[in-house]
Amino acid sequence: MLPLVSFDRPLGYCILASFGICVPYLLIWLLLIPFIEPDAPLRLLFPSQKYALLIPLLSFLSMVGIVGLSAIGIFVSEWIRKIRGSKKNE
Repeated sequence: MLPLVSFDRPLGYCILASFGICVPYLLIWLLLIPFIEPDAPLRLLFPSQKYALLIPLLSFLSMVGIVGLSAIGIFVSEWIRKIRGSKKNE
């Protein structure tokens, strides 16, 4: 049994807990805070509204960029490996 297999369940629980905290916070930030008075103490817990859309957007774009660059890197490395293998066979 691989040692990483024992970390699957705790890692899954950590990811689930982080989403369980982040998603309600983001929903409250986007949907409820605009209707609360600007001088209310609850507003101190939340940054400006523009960041409520900017942070998830930048997170998504960085994830897509990392996955895309990784896929391109894997493709190029496999392509180079295939070219080098065919040269050795000649």
